[in-house]
Amino acid sequence: MTAYRITCVTKDDKKGKGYQTITAVGGTSWKKTVPEVISAIKAGHTFYVQIGAGEVGVIEYPKSNPTFIRTAPDGTKDDNLLSLTACA
Repeated sequence: MTAYRITCVTKDDKKGKGYQTITAVGGTSWKKTVPEVISAIKAGHTFYVQIGAGEVGVIEYPKSNPTFIRTAPDGTKDDNLLSLTACA
């Protein structure tokens, strides 16, 4: 299976006041929509964000009927995905 490092995100700020929804993520020479990422995770692929010297995994949320992705809890209150730069 493939491990994808996420380095950028595409956001939709129109979902509601003060909320940002990630619609796609990307890395070096690839970009996937959130539904594509969820399908890839279910197929056994992994996605992660590099934070300093460590990696934080990306998970589907909620687990019962996933429609979003987020990073696994890593002891920080910062939003690891939303803090990434915008995809070109």
